[in-house]
Amino acid sequence: MKGSIDDAIKHRTAPGKDNTSDKSNAPILPLRTHENDTTTSAPIVPSIKKPLPAPPKFDPSSIKVPKSSTAISSSSSSSSSRSKVDTSSISKTLDLHLPKPPPLPLPRKSVPSSAIQKGISESIENVTLESSTSLRQSSKDTNGGSGVTNGGGLKIPPLPLPPPPPPPLIASLSKSKAELSNGKEMQVHSTVENLPKLESAPSSFTSSSKHENGARLTMAMADSKVKEENATDRMMDADAELPEIPHHPKRIVNNVQRPRNTFLTESQRSLPILVVPTKNAAHIAAKNNLTLSEMLNGLGNSMAKYSTSMLGKLAPIRSVNRMMSLRWDMVSLCFIEKKFGYLHREENGNADDDVATEWEERLNFVSGNWTGEQDLSYLENAIESIFYSNSKNKKSHQKDATAFLNTNDTPWFARFRNGINQQTSHQKFSMLHAPLAVLYVATSKEGIIGLEGLLSRESKSRLPEEFKNRLFDPNAMNEQFLILHDEQDDTVDQDSFNEGKLIQDMRNRFGPGRVALVRVNSSMGIEESVGKAEEDKIWDEFLPPKAPRSYLDFMTNVHKIRGALLSNKDKHSLRAFIAQMVTTVLIPALERRIYELNIEVTNHKKGVRNVLKSFWRKPKDNLGSNLSLHGVGSANEHNKSDRISLTAGTSYSFDSIESQTRLLADTLFLIRDYDEALGIYRLVKDDYRHDQNIIHNASVHEMMALCMYLSDLSTGYRNTREIIQYIDSALSLYSSAAEEERLKNGGNRPLVAPTATRCVTRLCLLLSSTRTLCQGRELETADCLASASSKETPLGAAVLLEQSSVHYHHAGMRRKFAFHILMAGHMFRSAGQDHHAVRCFTSALCVYYDGERYWPELFNHITSALAGQLYTMKRMQLSLQLYAKLVGTTGGGQVSVRSQQKFLDHLVNICRSYSTDALESSKRMKQIYHGHDTQIFKEVEEVIKNTPGIIQILEIPNMNLPKILDSSISVQNACVSSDKALHRDHATFGKQSNGDELIWQDMKCTVDAELRVHSGSEMKQTPTSFVNAVIDEIGKERKKMQLQSRTKKSVSSLETTSVRAKLEPLSVSFEVSNPLSVMVPISSMQLVAKSTCSTSHRVYTNMEALLFSDKNDGSKASKKWKFSGSDKTFEVADFSRISPSTDSDVDESWQCGASGSIEPYFLVSKGKMAMEPRSAVVVSLELCPLVMGELEIVGVRCKIFNEIWVYHKFNVPRHLLQNNTGNRAKNRMQVDSSGLRFQIGCNMPNIQVDIFRQSATTKEVRLLQGQVSKWYLRLSNLGAAHATNLCLKTNLPWINVLKETGKESAATEPVSYCIGPSGTMFRLPLPYSASRQSDCLAPGQTIDLPIEIRTYGGGKQDFYMLFRYELLDKPTSSNISTTFPNVRWLQKMSSIAVYPSLTLTSSIIPFPYKKEYIMSVEATNYRSDSEIDNNMLLDKICIMSNNFAIEPFIYDPSNSSANEKSFENKTMSWQEQSVMHFKITQSESRPCNSNLSQCLLGQSNRESLVQSSLTDFICMERAHEQFSSTLVRRKKELERIEAEQEKENKGPRSIAQIRRARSLISSQSFDDDTYLNNCGKDTIHPTSLSSLCSPHHLNIICCWKTKNGSDNLVEGWHHIRQLTIRPICPLSVTGKYEPNVTHDFSLGPLHVDMAISIRNSSFNSVNFKFTMDSIEGTAITGAETFSSSLEAGDEVSFPLQLLLFRDGVYDLQNIKLTVHDQSNNTDVPYTVPHQWIFRVNA
Repeated sequence: MKGSIDDAIKHRTAPGKDNTSDKSNAPILPLRTHENDTTTSAPIVPSIKKPLPAPPKFDPSSIKVPKSSTAISSSSSSSSSRSKVDTSSISKTLDLHLPKPPPLPLPRKSVPSSAIQKGISESIENVTLESSTSLRQSSKDTNGGSGVTNGGGLKIPPLPLPPPPPPPLIASLSKSKAELSNGKEMQVHSTVENLPKLESAPSSFTSSSKHENGARLTMAMADSKVKEENATDRMMDADAELPEIPHHPKRIVNNVQRPRNTFLTESQRSLPILVVPTKNAAHIAAKNNLTLSEMLNGLGNSMAKYSTSMLGKLAPIRSVNRMMSLRWDMVSLCFIEKKFGYLHREENGNADDDVATEWEERLNFVSGNWTGEQDLSYLENAIESIFYSNSKNKKSHQKDATAFLNTNDTPWFARFRNGINQQTSHQKFSMLHAPLAVLYVATSKEGIIGLEGLLSRESKSRLPEEFKNRLFDPNAMNEQFLILHDEQDDTVDQDSFNEGKLIQDMRNRFGPGRVALVRVNSSMGIEESVGKAEEDKIWDEFLPPKAPRSYLDFMTNVHKIRGALLSNKDKHSLRAFIAQMVTTVLIPALERRIYELNIEVTNHKKGVRNVLKSFWRKPKDNLGSNLSLHGVGSANEHNKSDRISLTAGTSYSFDSIESQTRLLADTLFLIRDYDEALGIYRLVKDDYRHDQNIIHNASVHEMMALCMYLSDLSTGYRNTREIIQYIDSALSLYSSAAEEERLKNGGNRPLVAPTATRCVTRLCLLLSSTRTLCQGRELETADCLASASSKETPLGAAVLLEQSSVHYHHAGMRRKFAFHILMAGHMFRSAGQDHHAVRCFTSALCVYYDGERYWPELFNHITSALAGQLYTMKRMQLSLQLYAKLVGTTGGGQVSVRSQQKFLDHLVNICRSYSTDALESSKRMKQIYHGHDTQIFKEVEEVIKNTPGIIQILEIPNMNLPKILDSSISVQNACVSSDKALHRDHATFGKQSNGDELIWQDMKCTVDAELRVHSGSEMKQTPTSFVNAVIDEIGKERKKMQLQSRTKKSVSSLETTSVRAKLEPLSVSFEVSNPLSVMVPISSMQLVAKSTCSTSHRVYTNMEALLFSDKNDGSKASKKWKFSGSDKTFEVADFSRISPSTDSDVDESWQCGASGSIEPYFLVSKGKMAMEPRSAVVVSLELCPLVMGELEIVGVRCKIFNEIWVYHKFNVPRHLLQNNTGNRAKNRMQVDSSGLRFQIGCNMPNIQVDIFRQSATTKEVRLLQGQVSKWYLRLSNLGAAHATNLCLKTNLPWINVLKETGKESAATEPVSYCIGPSGTMFRLPLPYSASRQSDCLAPGQTIDLPIEIRTYGGGKQDFYMLFRYELLDKPTSSNISTTFPNVRWLQKMSSIAVYPSLTLTSSIIPFPYKKEYIMSVEATNYRSDSEIDNNMLLDKICIMSNNFAIEPFIYDPSNSSANEKSFENKTMSWQEQSVMHFKITQSESRPCNSNLSQCLLGQSNRESLVQSSLTDFICMERAHEQFSSTLVRRKKELERIEAEQEKENKGPRSIAQIRRARSLISSQSFDDDTYLNNCGKDTIHPTSLSSLCSPHHLNIICCWKTKNGSDNLVEGWHHIRQLTIRPICPLSVTGKYEPNVTHDFSLGPLHVDMAISIRNSSFNSVNFKFTMDSIEGTAITGAETFSSSLEAGDEVSFPLQLLLFRDGVYDLQNIKLTVHDQSNNTDVPYTVPHQWIFRVNA
């Protein structure tokens, strides 16, 4: 034995290959192994998150070790040949020179593999009983031959690689067998059974598989600078990992990492035993890395599981009124050494505050998230899924709100509860830990002298504090004596040791039954079995897990195996001693204590007399110090003179009746007699209440609740209500006691919680974890937990708030759940528990994300808290994403300007200082945004892979700063208004706007129809036929448009790709806003696009921020371009690149788009601005395509703060797909919009139009009704090709294109370049090009056309102008001509305010016997546009007619001056009315010719009385009126026919019916068609003068003048068209019928009989023709038309019958009379001016 100890290893580090050298840099997540688990999970490495850096390697030579050749061993030696080693000094030296936290694992030295294999083979082959000595020798030889000496002179033996071999057998086993064979029994106490053989004892080693899968705790290494600055005992970070120590066998720490959840604290479930050892006895246990109490607790509490063969049945325990039966598994022992509790006050300066502070440090450390428990990447992924999920997953996120919260099985929460239980155990206000016995322990070397020294007065003074202040009676404990014999103690001659004699001496000195001797440390030890031994799991399973104070505290002993020197025989012997102690000492002591205390309590507390006496009991001011009336030590002479005075810290001494009653109740509770314990607790609670001892009263109420709950386990929880009442009382009392402490500290939240507060927390957590007590009381429980959190430290408050939020969630109060979990997150952050803060914020985020509980302000608050928390934790990737979300919301989430500035500062700092993390975060944001569409990422990877010298630049996608409104995106051709070329003071025509798309489409149909009819009108046609032909074509165009619309729906998309021209800039406009309250500078704002050439098929794009490092590739980066279609400057887009040529199969690298050898496919304009706080502007960016092919505008890119690139992808709304029945059934089937995808075609003309006035002195023009003003139509070709066939279509006949002098139109030709019957279609004159042999407009050419504009109507008028032009040089390729259209349209709409001027009415009265008429004209001035001068001057009255002329009513040919004076000064003021009378005379009729006559009213120029354009407007208005009325009439007639067909329920009409209906409609003609057919001309245009004039109508033109506000003369004229001139009809017509009739139409139609009489009222005979047209909805039976003659005074009557088919009100008068005038042989038509009303009731 001595030789093996001398050759023990000197260091626990084995040389060998470092297993961590070939591991990846990713952090290793811990692997937790259960008892039956034989598999090991692979390390989890996040795929996206940046891995933590690998820990730096540690040089063992940096540790300064005292210069000594003495081997470091856990065993002590007193041999003269070996010097003693001061282990305390070595540990201090190691602590002093350890690298600052966390310490790193010692690297293994490399050794030959043969030596390693040799060690393994030797270890496996020599596992037999006979070869144990050779095994030690082999180990010794290995140490000597292969050991490596470090810088301190320590020899490091080689360590065999895992898995370790089977457990070696103990070297001293042969000696023990020899002793047993010689009849030398171990003299120990008697047990129920004899000691079994050593072979039958359970092995202290676990299998190799369990050793491999043992719990591994690792801590991630922090940055080296952080390590130097932090303290050695720093708290573990939220993401820290406890590093594995692979060089030493590790102790099992499963119970430390995840303590078992226990309902009761250790003091509430364990029988207390005081242990008083000598220093040498404590050192024997220290060799096993255990204290003596830990060794006894581990072995004593594991008896029922591992030593059942030696345990018998326990005898029943005599309680107060019954016998209690206990089993061994119900017996829990608590050996207490030195001090009660888990922290010793003497080690902390004898201050309770220091102990409480240390507990706070321990709780903060154990509450941290240790490696493998919950990876922070898991929470980050959850946060990302919340932010980027679609609406379908929002409800699922709300359901998962509690998925991140802790449960009772969560490791960190179990550690926290274990720490709380340990802190609140063994308190002064409880008697549960009053020891039943005291065990004095000495070594065999010290013998009886050592035991007697423990009984001395000086040793008695070192008893725990509870005995000094008389809380416990030192004479009430049974005394037991134990001697430990260390078989590895070289100072004792093992051969000459006579344990029989020593046992006998102990019996003689202390008495029989009270002494025992046990051999320990008989194993060969860890030094000799290094690499093979494994810690017995009983030390982890049955020892209370201590809460480490810091990482260093945890790692100090984690590599030290406990109980390595204890063999199975040693363990068996100690268990046998403890079992005998239980049966012979503890159980009798319990019975004796219960018996004696029951007598005292019965005498003083029970009975009616004592109850009555308690009513007059006075509160105790000071407590007595009477001697104990119970306990075996009361008569001992050692204790008679040792009376301990009462200290101020104890409320009740052990000899008081209150203390005795409490001790009896606590003892009954320990033996599980809960009913009796409850009754005793009730006896003492009133005393505590009268004494106002709050803490004692609270403790009693807590124990009463526990008694009732534990007694209800077998009865079905019948007393739940009473239990809750006791718990509420206990919490209230604990809180009152804690409130007193809090008020002493100023009323603020304490940094160190007092004991009462910790008791509240422990009881709240106990209540929260007991489902039977919380069921149905979730809301009350949650309120209780939330109330208790107000008095706790930040960590304790966070835990309680989190638990309360869970109960709120169970109660269905999701808002309260979210609020309290949010507060818990803030408390965790205050406590430094960053990981838990993130977890709580994530849970709150799930609730406020969306839906009914969406609260944007609070949601943004949580987002900002998460972002700041992750920023503090250096988790920059997700922090960047959250800050990007925040700065894109309004006001940064409705926070202060200072907070918004902080968000921006953090965002910029991340991009500056953590560029790698920021780049990874931007990639992550893109991946999440694109989802399953990975094509873009594959393209980027391919570009980076195949292109050398290209790097990816940080670009944050879709940050919404600046915020771009996608719904406001509009694309149009860039244009430069000619206003910029004109003077700034030129007036513009109205206010420009987009107009109604339906109106534009209708106008396009009309343009195509009029052009088609005009191009084919070679035959003679009348205005009616012209109009009908155009209307027929319009119907065809509309059907064609409907067919095209249905065709679009039949294909896969609703939109076709737009076609644009090459070299024609595109302007993309969208709304940009700054959501923040701080100014944001924006620069380099440009479009992002992708272009594919149709010829080379190469791709040119600036998508993704990829920068070419070659500076020579950017020769065109600073070059500028200008195009005629835009006033902006164009540049090569940033990050432009072009794909490799398709002709090259070798070179696959991309080239820089700004390279000098590359011609760019498109150019962009760049803008910059400073976005003011909360501002919004419309930005227009332009892009000019330079090649033919495909172009797609993807998004926009800009720089904020001139540093950070930001990218926004345009998200154009998708369209519903309705192409077939299946997709129509799927309501939400959608397809992508093609609004930003274009086909780039050949060069095209680009006409821009502006209307301006050169003579205007003010920019603002007020237009009056009837005002005629001169304007110029500026036509500019900004395209790259010639334009021809330029046409203009308007919706109103307001424009008159003036012709050159001498080119006036003939009477039958159209006026003002009109080409259609509508009067609003013009072909604009273009200059003739000799080179092109055609009228065209060349690229860059501009012309000004003079026009006149006459406005009419009132109020706001929308004037539409649709321009159509064609490409002169048509493409010859059929593919291009079919793909790219040659016709282009230009839409221009102006909104004009038309102010009232005057109104004009007229009437004509014929003379009875002359061919002359009196015309009265009434004019009224309603002008109100000016506040100064609204007078108007009537200039002249003109009439247009074939047969009539105008003259003054009183006209004297001989006196012309008198005639003029009669019409002078016709000025009308505001609201003045003027009536003028004129004589209309009939002249010679000239068919197809017109006669313009006028009557001057003012001082007009007599030389130019007739203007050439005077009649143009009235011609166009007449044509427009006829065209519109015919179109409306045609539409109504078609609708009527369709309605009648549907009403008759007939099938579809036949082709013949359709043709007849069309012919019927088309046969309707104007009244004057017959007259126009007699003109003898080939064609009469509807806008000509001939079409305007007719024999029986005249047209009146009233010219006027006025002044506007700037004293400019304004002219205008009003029209009265088609005023009918009829003489007095010589015939009178009357009708006779019944006016009111009631009829049942179900019997048939109604027959109405009527009689019509015609009478000649003249003096001459009259020849006439009678015609009665049918009335809508009626049929006529009788003479509808006939011719006859009547003499003067004669009358003719005839009957008619009408058939009516439905009820209603009818006008039966529809008669037309035509009288033949014999004087000039003409027919004069007349109409009857009366109505014949007929009412039919059904």
